[in-house]
Amino acid sequence: MTTDATAPWRIVLFSDQPQVAGVMQQVIPALGHKLVALVTSGKRSPDFIGAVQTMAPDIDVMITQRPRRLARLLSGLEFDVLLCVVFPLRLPADVLALPRLGAVNMHPSTLPAYRGTMTPNWHLLNGETQIGLTLHRMTPQFDDGAILAQTSVPIDPDDDMNTMMRRLFSTGPQVLAEGFARLAAGDPGRPQEASQASYFGVMDPALRNITWDMPARTIHNRVRAHSAIVAELGVVAQLEGEALCITRSRVIADEGQTQR
Repeated sequence: MTTDATAPWRIVLFSDQPQVAGVMQQVIPALGHKLVALVTSGKRSPDFIGAVQTMAPDIDVMITQRPRRLARLLSGLEFDVLLCVVFPLRLPADVLALPRLGAVNMHPSTLPAYRGTMTPNWHLLNGETQIGLTLHRMTPQFDDGAILAQTSVPIDPDDDMNTMMRRLFSTGPQVLAEGFARLAAGDPGRPQEASQASYFGVMDPALRNITWDMPARTIHNRVRAHSAIVAELGVVAQLEGEALCITRSRVIADEGQTQR
């Protein structure tokens, strides 16, 4: 564990997404720090296997579904920062207390709006026109810690999960750099305004179903919300007695007609 807040930090990444694991192996050294371990979990999907496979040989890997054991297992690493990016398990207070400079989470929303899980999917389902990226200090509660850095990007009407998240995570290095600078300075962060908070949980599987009397925009948003990451791929509709799985859509307004 380092003693100088500006010296290269030892960072432990918590993530179950291969894309995140791969990118962070580049971004963390570019910021002058060292990724020493990945903690991942198979709770949500088999994607964690890809995250493990992306790790360089000198990076330790831990796969767990028992967060209450993590404090004992991680204590020997003597690390400076815990960085959480797309990890499905709630971390207990004794784990969050391990890193010298703090535990931080990168959350895909403009907190305090859209706390919870599957928030990118909910943004698309609800037809939002912007999505944010927030680096905040972690507490034992989901997504309620003080904000260290935050930005937002537009959501285009025809974005699916892949195009939206590519645009959003392109801002990740900037958000991390700003947040890490505040960590180094001992900045406690900006407290979230609880009265402005909203929370979203796991999507009801019924949201995968569409009927042809729904407005076109509703159908389109359901398709977009089920286009990647943790949601089931595609929505289900019936056509002449046959079940269809629809993975892409586009809203077309004919001349003289309203969109439906």
